[in-house]
Amino acid sequence: MKITVKTHDEAIAVAKTMLEGQLFMKDNERSERAGYPIYTTEKNDEWVSDLGSRLEVNQGAESMNIWIDPHKGIMEYQLADALEVIDNCIYKIDDNISTELTRTTGIGQARTLLYGAYKEIRDILDAKFPESNLYAKYNLAEA
Repeated sequence: MKITVKTHDEAIAVAKTMLEGQLFMKDNERSERAGYPIYTTEKNDEWVSDLGSRLEVNQGAESMNIWIDPHKGIMEYQLADALEVIDNCIYKIDDNISTELTRTTGIGQARTLLYGAYKEIRDILDAKFPESNLYAKYNLAEA
């Protein structure tokens, strides 16, 4: 069974459930030796290793990973829809609003933020859909 959550806090909550609500505290000595945070419980054979993109919950001889994926549930078609809206907005700004008005109002900042959203969507595509045709369709190589 693969467990995937969106945030670190959600992963901690799942780990607490797996450890039956036991409190765990950072073990500084073990953390320093390992090079990543390790949290122990009152039971000697239970601990949680925080490996950044996942938590590893160890109970005796068993271990379970809780993967952290902030883009869990995002589908490629949703990214395509978002890119289409962003693209339309940028073209409407460029085609319908004077350069002077864009420069002297928040419209220019909005356009800059829209280009930033392109980059963020490209980053999600890189992580989840690296073979997507959206790169070419929306010229995301330059985003």
